[in-house]
Amino acid sequence: MSKSPVSIETAFGLSSYIQKPSTSSTSLNFVGVLKARFSDFLVHECSKGNASTTADEIAILVDNLEDSMSKIKAEDDVVIKEREEAKEQAVKKAKLSETASSTPNPSTPTPIPTIDSSPSDDEYTLSVKKCTSKLFEIIGQSELDSLTAFLVLYNPANSSALATTNPPPPQSYSLPKFSDKSVRGVIHNIIKSENFRDLAVADTHEQCIRIWPFSLRTSVPNYKAYTPSQNNSNGSQPRGKNSNKRKKRELADRPWPKTRGSFLRFVVYMENCETMSAVKDLQMKLNTKSLAYAGTKDKRGVTTQFMTVPLMYPQQLDDLVNKGDRRGGGGGRTSGGGKHVIKVGSYKYVDDALTLGDLAGNRFDVVLRNCDLHKEEGKEENGEVDVGDISKAIEANCERVRSTGFVNYYGMQRFGKFFDTHEVGVKILRNDFEGATDVIMREKIGGDEHDDISLARRNWANRANGDVDAEPDADQTRKLAKQTSEKFNRWMMSEKTILDSISRSTGDRISYKRAFDSIPKNMKLMFMHAVQSLVWNKATSYRLDKYGGEKVVVGDLIAEVDADGNGYGNGNGNGKGNGKGKQRDSMQIHCVTEEDVKSGRFDISDVVLPLPGHSVVLPTNSCNQHYGAILRELKLLDEDDDGGEGDMDVVAEMKKIFTNKDNGQYSLGGDYRKIVVKPADFVSKIVMYGEVTEPLIETDLMKIQGAKCEAGDGDSKRDKVGLVVGFSLPSSSYATMMVRELTRRPTLAAYQNSLRLEGRCESVCCVIGEEEGK
Repeated sequence: MSKSPVSIETAFGLSSYIQKPSTSSTSLNFVGVLKARFSDFLVHECSKGNASTTADEIAILVDNLEDSMSKIKAEDDVVIKEREEAKEQAVKKAKLSETASSTPNPSTPTPIPTIDSSPSDDEYTLSVKKCTSKLFEIIGQSELDSLTAFLVLYNPANSSALATTNPPPPQSYSLPKFSDKSVRGVIHNIIKSENFRDLAVADTHEQCIRIWPFSLRTSVPNYKAYTPSQNNSNGSQPRGKNSNKRKKRELADRPWPKTRGSFLRFVVYMENCETMSAVKDLQMKLNTKSLAYAGTKDKRGVTTQFMTVPLMYPQQLDDLVNKGDRRGGGGGRTSGGGKHVIKVGSYKYVDDALTLGDLAGNRFDVVLRNCDLHKEEGKEENGEVDVGDISKAIEANCERVRSTGFVNYYGMQRFGKFFDTHEVGVKILRNDFEGATDVIMREKIGGDEHDDISLARRNWANRANGDVDAEPDADQTRKLAKQTSEKFNRWMMSEKTILDSISRSTGDRISYKRAFDSIPKNMKLMFMHAVQSLVWNKATSYRLDKYGGEKVVVGDLIAEVDADGNGYGNGNGNGKGNGKGKQRDSMQIHCVTEEDVKSGRFDISDVVLPLPGHSVVLPTNSCNQHYGAILRELKLLDEDDDGGEGDMDVVAEMKKIFTNKDNGQYSLGGDYRKIVVKPADFVSKIVMYGEVTEPLIETDLMKIQGAKCEAGDGDSKRDKVGLVVGFSLPSSSYATMMVRELTRRPTLAAYQNSLRLEGRCESVCCVIGEEEGK
């Protein structure tokens, strides 16, 4: 018998509300359909360091291409003019230096040997003369003639004659010494210019520029360092400590003003598309892997976020992304399933690339459709409910959430589609990597996987022929791993990565740890963060059930902030989310005293609870020992570990659990997270509408396209009640948890899919926590 949505959420710690549900007849609760359309859930990222209400720091898609390119052209014209002037000054310096010199130049040009056949002015010779003439004003006629003769000597047509010349001709030609670096820079830029770079390469030795024929370019000392486009076989730049220097040299000829930021920041607008899919799509279109972003957004919605790319023009993005996408559509009015849209705009140059965590939070605009009273509070399933009662319930609950906030739980998406992500994390923390692999590989009961994938999972589970105590034969396991991997889809990254590693392994035993190590680091962290999230959810529910959600009590923890509002973590498990705990380590954690409670110094929204780790402190009230109880429940502590007296014993046990001395990537420092969040800039609007899926809010793309929502008040045909609510949340807080508090209903997809878009909204009996069928 399947569990109800409420019981599933309760198992993951989502069991409390800020205020207990009221049984008063004057305090009604309502429900509505969330994400009936992907355009019912709008997310705008807010950049870090400014208030979320600052319009120019919210990721709003604006078509500012024309203004951006006009400004860029004006800047480029200035740079081009400055470069021309610098070149003229360098030439003048060279002439003055040559005139003022009364002694012979110590760098004597290399003598040019003659060969029997004199080269004619063929195409190669003409090209040499045309290119070398660009140096006339700097080196003079005599040097120019000698350089030209040297390069003509290496005419490909003379290759056979050169091979028999004795003594062999010199490999390079040395120009006179130029002590002025700017003059040498002008010469190098001329040699690297179009056409000339196909004839010769150059380097500098003791302030003398040596020019080498293109056919001898590999003889140049540090050859690859002087060649602008030595790419790997896959087209990417070679990696190494000089990678950035090479990139800068390649871009040296571009007119990039020093006052212009090195990174183009732009807004990515996504409909029905999650961040990583959009990143892959943009990397392919822009032919770069240098995209950076601050956070990830979910697929089901219309989301906008900032990204950065180095040294690129807005016109390039517009041509390759906006104009290059021939699918059309978008704007939040698409009714076709599976369609995704990606657009870019709102261009701005910045000095630094984005990094993960560089966001203050997100601005949400959410629609709840077919709003209705809770089934147990309304009339019969097919009976009518007074619209006035629904409106009163909506207004009362919106005001409640606006003033008191919501429980800052981790949403159910944190625990994976099959609610088993934390189980993998528990196995990792117990160093049971074969067990972690088995959880990942086991059959997903109740899932929608294809039959052959389910069969492959069962075969893997039975690789020891059903004998749980027997160790499967290593060679047979490798063979089965290869066969099983071929059955899985390419997006099943964890499964395929582990299986591929096992199939390639050698030896008499399978190293499941080595196989698990091959999973990308962010995925391994995801499993362990799920454990922290589960512990935190359960600890928070205990705190609210024990002491209530209205006031601070003795023993609570407060993360004190500085003048800029910095000080508490974002609750992702590693302080700043980078695995180093820098933000956590710099926090000042204060334990609430009797004096604090009497003075009213702190509010419930100031209280934090720790995500378990090796470097956190625990509350000194009864929440302390409850952490130990949760860890025992998850089998991370043995039953006979009673934690001793005081919180230090529990802290010591956590330090053991979350420290891996053999492999630091499996250690977690912990973090702190607010238990209550009050949404900022909370606004709500009740909308009457008719068509079940008509747009009720405008997306950024609709505004650019001039499309309007047709919904409005006062039309007699508009008999359905909708709610549009807007609010801002800090990073790592879930909008679905705000909606949970608002409606006092589960957020699980199973429950949301059971709601109706017409008639009475609720139609199932499991919504109040009963098992189905009872």
